[in-house]
Amino acid sequence: MSSYTVFGPSQQGPTQQGPKRKRMKGERQTPTGNGNSDGENVSRPSSSSDEKFKQGSKVKSTQCNSDHGVSYLLNLRATYPLYSEAPRRRAHTECSERCRMMEETEATVQMYHKTVHSPLMVPLLLGYAREVKRIGKGRAKRDCIFYVTPCGVLVKDLAALDSYLIRVRSSIPITYFSFETTVNVARHFLIRRTQMKGKKPSVINVGPPFEIPAFDCFGGTTPTPFVYINRMMKSAAVGQRLEADAIKKRSEWCGCADGVCGSSGEGDCLCMRIHEGGGSFEYGLLSEPQSYLVECCEACSCSSVCRYRVSTNQIPWKVLLYYYPKKGWGVRSTCDIPKGAFVGLYLGQLLSETEVERNDRPDTYFFTLQDLDAGAPLNATANGDQSLGLDTTVADDRLLSLDANKFGNFTRFFNHSCEPNCFAQVMYRDYVHPLVYSMGFFTRKNIKAGEEMTWDYNYKIDSVLGRKIDCHCGAAKCRKRLL
Repeated sequence: MSSYTVFGPSQQGPTQQGPKRKRMKGERQTPTGNGNSDGENVSRPSSSSDEKFKQGSKVKSTQCNSDHGVSYLLNLRATYPLYSEAPRRRAHTECSERCRMMEETEATVQMYHKTVHSPLMVPLLLGYAREVKRIGKGRAKRDCIFYVTPCGVLVKDLAALDSYLIRVRSSIPITYFSFETTVNVARHFLIRRTQMKGKKPSVINVGPPFEIPAFDCFGGTTPTPFVYINRMMKSAAVGQRLEADAIKKRSEWCGCADGVCGSSGEGDCLCMRIHEGGGSFEYGLLSEPQSYLVECCEACSCSSVCRYRVSTNQIPWKVLLYYYPKKGWGVRSTCDIPKGAFVGLYLGQLLSETEVERNDRPDTYFFTLQDLDAGAPLNATANGDQSLGLDTTVADDRLLSLDANKFGNFTRFFNHSCEPNCFAQVMYRDYVHPLVYSMGFFTRKNIKAGEEMTWDYNYKIDSVLGRKIDCHCGAAKCRKRLL
């Protein structure tokens, strides 16, 4: 991992007003939402706060000047093409495939996913409405999220939504929906070009059509070059050792023909049987760390909307890289991300212990995969989460390490925090072995657009003789030392 010390999220400063969108000739100025839903429900007329939203399609930023960014609300109607402006209501006693919009196909979902700033926008473009309603009486009143389906059914929670999506054989993954009241699907964060001092941001090519921009608003530096990969690589030495130890990829996969694992009974799915002893997703979300997870892999027969396909789907959230003077490059979300969402795998080249100990190899951007059969697979941090840290006390020639120095993805830039908003999770995917597995990152709380994404490195203080790194994360419970 990065050797930079870290400081915490910026303090709130003066608000900024985003630029107003000019209305094109002949374009109708129509309401896009209601006062409660912050413009997310396109089927209902406006309130006073809505009037402000529809005119400028931007709201005041919550970022301070030192962060060079601005958060605003996208005008759904003006930004993206709509297949349907509002849920259509029809008389029916039971939902079926007829309730799904004809335009809702897997290809359409993938096309929108490549276009929108947040996957949570996709259902709203395919006939769903997301509403915020206040329920209860007196002091017990609280806001709740409801979805209205294309056929007019009111859905109140993930369980009801899951049942509906299976009945209509929807092509929209359940992770594209969120019932979190503090998550605003219209919120978008960007770095203004005026903050770049005449310099263009560098771009990391993830593969068409995705690109990750990198902004240094202080000096114009760029990230150290590396090869962006979308799956784990193995060195030649590791490949030979896995073959010698008969550690092979999964040769058995689930054959759930209905497309969603577990929908016809947990005992019928091979992947769910492997789950025994480990943790499990809850409708595609993971609220807290588990001992391990088993995920459907690319060879499984289930569809892309399966609840146990999380990391095997396309990049879920769009991010940008931002340079911090005291800690180097970090990752910031460009949209709101709900709690429990998968944000990415830690990818790199799998190296043996001998390769890791080479004198010419930097000691950054890597961690050791501990033996899951040797006890606790991950070190527990002070806040109760489990995060994988660099093992500096145990020497074991059997252990392998993920090195993201030359090959990796955006998660290599995740910085440390003593009170992080993400956690690391052991995941069995292509391999189901205590020495070979994947590491995924999930959100431990709701993340707002523009917020930096961090996790706890969990280094042991004074574990490396003669090396000391102070922590400047700024958290209330900061441990003051990183190493």
